[in-house]
Amino acid sequence: MADAAVAELAEQPSAQALTRRKFRELIAAGCLGPGDQHITLIAGEPQVVQQEDPEHAFLVRHLTRLLLRLIADRPDLDAHYELALAVTSLDEEEGWEPVPDVMVVAAGPYRTEYPRPHEVHRLAEVGYSQPALDIAKAARYAEASIPAVLLVNVPEHTISLMTGPREGGTWDILDPA
Repeated sequence: MADAAVAELAEQPSAQALTRRKFRELIAAGCLGPGDQHITLIAGEPQVVQQEDPEHAFLVRHLTRLLLRLIADRPDLDAHYELALAVTSLDEEEGWEPVPDVMVVAAGPYRTEYPRPHEVHRLAEVGYSQPALDIAKAARYAEASIPAVLLVNVPEHTISLMTGPREGGTWDILDPA
C-alpha cells in the first residue's frame, strides 16, 4: 500500500514537488501507509528505500559501534543511526529529508529537531540497489557542507570516502577505499 502511494506521489509533475513540511504531514496523516520509515524525500520526490534486511542491519550496527569506539574520548560527539537530517535551515520548505544510515553528530537530544548540517561530523550510507540515490544524497550532503561521507556499496564490495565538500554538490577528494 505504501509503495503504491509513493509511486503515485512520485509521478506528480516536478512543479508539484513536495516540501519537507507536506511530506511530514502526509506521514502523520497515515497517507503513505504503515511502512513510512522506508520512505525518504529526495529533491521533492518521495523515494522508496530498500527494506532493511539482516545484512544491512548488521552493517549499520557494526558501523555505529565502530564509530562510537572512534569517538569514545569525545563527549561532545555521538553516533546515531537512521536519524533524519535537516539538510538546510529552510528544511520545512525544502524537498529533502534524507535518512543517513549512520551519523556522527554533536552530542544532543535531537528530541524536537533533527541534526543540522553544522552538527554533523561524518555520515555513512549503506546501499544495495540504489547507487544513484546514494550519489544524489552525497551531492546534497556536499552542498550542505557535511565534512565527510562514507558510501558503502554492498553488492560491489566497495567503500568510497568523500571529503572536502564543495558548492555544486562535488567533493575535493573521492577516495575509493
